[in-house]
Amino acid sequence: MDDVAFNWFWQPPVDGHPGLIMLVEDHPGPDHPEIRFITEAIQDVLRHIEARIAKDLQLFQFRIYARDVYDRWIEIVVAPVRRNYRLRSPRVSQGHLSELWDSRNEATIQ
Repeated sequence: MDDVAFNWFWQPPVDGHPGLIMLVEDHPGPDHPEIRFITEAIQDVLRHIEARIAKDLQLFQFRIYARDVYDRWIEIVVAPVRRNYRLRSPRVSQGHLSELWDSRNEATIQ
């Protein structure tokens, strides 16, 4: 996936609660029109992520949040049967999602 730039992490579902997938746009800027935005390539991004999580897990088992180039979080909801997805405003606050990402990012750097 050289035509989409993003960072991500995942946590598996635990005790019947959904897992978590967070991705953050890492677009290099307007000088690189060949790089697609996450929102332009969601289906490809989801395929890429699904290929890298445990094989016994499905995307509908996760809460999926993506931060775009404008630093706004969106939620990606994947349907269990048809594997369709839809975008919506997250029910979690923008600040809380940023804190979640930052805490995970800090934990991986140390």
